[in-house]
Amino acid sequence: MQAACDEIGGCETGSAVITEGFALPSKWVIHAVGPKYSEGDPNQAALLGKCYRAALDLCESNGLSTVSFPLISSGIYGYPKQEALQIAMNAILSWLSDHDNRKTVYLCLMDEALYSAAIEIMKGRTSI
Repeated sequence: MQAACDEIGGCETGSAVITEGFALPSKWVIHAVGPKYSEGDPNQAALLGKCYRAALDLCESNGLSTVSFPLISSGIYGYPKQEALQIAMNAILSWLSDHDNRKTVYLCLMDEALYSAAIEIMKGRTSI
């Protein structure tokens, strides 16, 4: 996989690229690059949302029906988890509502508080 990534030559913040999954259980891996958190940076929320949409665009253009995301930028990049969750869900739900096809999108949340927050965001939604 490293050789495939090296061949691509990198990926800018807010964008995504796709490679084969090689020895992983997934046939494909989408590498989406979110921003490193910097308090007060007015562009970082837009870049974070953009990387989710770019990854979903790659799903669409490659005929993929299912995708799983971690909470991008909320680990070593330091993005506050609650804020990253809101941005991720807004980006994913907006993309899904703008596209006339069926995709299954999983957002992997690593603790109960984030899961509860995601449920609250979804309350009251009757459709995407």
